Amino acid sequence: MITKPDCYIFSVQSTSRTFGDNVLIHGSVKKFLTTIEAPFTVVTGHYKGIEEQSFLIVGQSHKDLVERLCKQYSQEAYLHIHSDNTAELVYTSFSKTEKVGKLVEVSESEATKLDNYTFVPNLNRFYTTK
Repeated sequence: MITKPDCYIFSVQSTSRTFGDNVLIHGSVKKFLTTIEAPFTVVTGHYKGIEEQSFLIVGQSHKDLVERLCKQYSQEAYLHIHSDNTAELVYTSFSKTEKVGKLVEVSESEATKLDNYTFVPNLNRFYTTK
């Protein structure tokens, strides 16, 4: 499992921007997170069937940072995974949360049939909520 402390999965990409702009913005945020020494890894997320290069940040203390970045880059929501692996979508525009189950590991074949999942390359594992 990828969690013990709380963590957050979010993207700064948007379908309203060009591929090139998304690559530049993702790179810029990655550089920023590295500079401030935030504990993150780059993951591949799928949200509503759309693939996005995303970030996984560990630690409750980074919630405000995640919220700020998501609002800055017009993200609809981010995934907050609690230490017990319960997960909720946090909608940035109207401060609403939606419980979406528990984060669980799934096989690649199961994940790729879903609209929402995350691939963590450094672990070579797929996760979704159930």
